[in-house]
Amino acid sequence: DGVFLSPPWGGSGYEKIGPCHFDLSCITVDSTLNDMNTATNLVKEQPVDGQELLRLACRALPTTTSGSQRRLAYFLPRNTNGLMVAQSAHSVAGLKALEFEQQYLCSKLKTITIYA
Repeated sequence: DGVFLSPPWGGSGYEKIGPCHFDLSCITVDSTLNDMNTATNLVKEQPVDGQELLRLACRALPTTTSGSQRRLAYFLPRNTNGLMVAQSAHSVAGLKALEFEQQYLCSKLKTITIYA
């Protein structure tokens, strides 16, 4: 099993953030979550940022025999700050090893996919 995340980056305005300034907190996904922590099991609408999306995806993945959660891909724009994403991945999901893959088209960087 695996999870591929490709959330909206904020429309064409994501480039206005500048080179190497896009991080997971720039992503906002409107969602309806079932709040399982309350006795009344209320359904509430709340936006989810890219960090929370990563945390939820890691929680949904089964752990491997070595205890690490793997099989996750996160598709992000080219101006993503890798260091900030790595720090977020470690703090919110406990991920220690990430692989960054850059996708080029006609010798121009277009997107980044992060694997965990």
